[in-house]
Amino acid sequence: MKFKNILFSLSIMAAAAAIVVAGTTAFFSDTETSSGNTFTAGAIDLQIKNQASYSAIPSYSQDWGFKDIDGELYFSFSDLKPGDWGENTVTLKVTSNDSYVCADVYGVEEENGLVDPELELNDTDASGELGKDLRFVWWVDDGDNKLEDAETILFGGPVSFFYMMGVAAADIYAEDQLYLTLTDPTHNIFGVVGQAFPGNTEKSLGIGWCFGDMAIDYTQNAGFTCDGTNVSNMAQTDQIKDAVLSFSATQARNNASFTCKDSVRGN
Repeated sequence: MKFKNILFSLSIMAAAAAIVVAGTTAFFSDTETSSGNTFTAGAIDLQIKNQASYSAIPSYSQDWGFKDIDGELYFSFSDLKPGDWGENTVTLKVTSNDSYVCADVYGVEEENGLVDPELELNDTDASGELGKDLRFVWWVDDGDNKLEDAETILFGGPVSFFYMMGVAAADIYAEDQLYLTLTDPTHNIFGVVGQAFPGNTEKSLGIGWCFGDMAIDYTQNAGFTCDGTNVSNMAQTDQIKDAVLSFSATQARNNASFTCKDSVRGN
């Protein structure tokens, strides 16, 4: 009987020991925690730098560094004479992200009154003639403010403001407004078609103008000449009023169907 009790007691002790062991066993484990997860939208910020010169005023300066445009003017001339000319180098930079970049030019030409020299030439056109005599050349500039032989000229050469605003050409889609594609999925004036305007990269456009006949001449300081001999009195007091030169940047990623024509004023 005692032997049975001893066995029974040992069984109870063994069971108790098993319970104690089971209750104190530790399992290997590992925890990885990632905290502070965020989603932040990117940004498209187009900034412009401008450098300008004007033949009639050697000290003329209409320059500014990279900034968001806030009332600055690329062109502001109130007393043009035949033979006057100037040049602007407009440099674009889009911060952070690759983008498609477009230009939009529009303006209204007005007669601004008829003076005696115009009336003597039987000028009765209320729309004005300055746009026929004011010529422009646009090119892809390397940043030195001069049209050079290796640089790409847009529109095929010097053209009048009237031509840019109202005559059909590859980059013109509507009367009184010019849509210029700098980069989109099917155009790239700066390089390889299909590549967007790279983020944090500078690209420049040269814009030369002449009140008269303009001719490309790479030996000249600006890369062109201006001759006002053939400008008649019919352009006196005429003006191009409230002209707008606008540049826009649109994200390139996930935007394969984008076109500049659809992004500009009125669309």
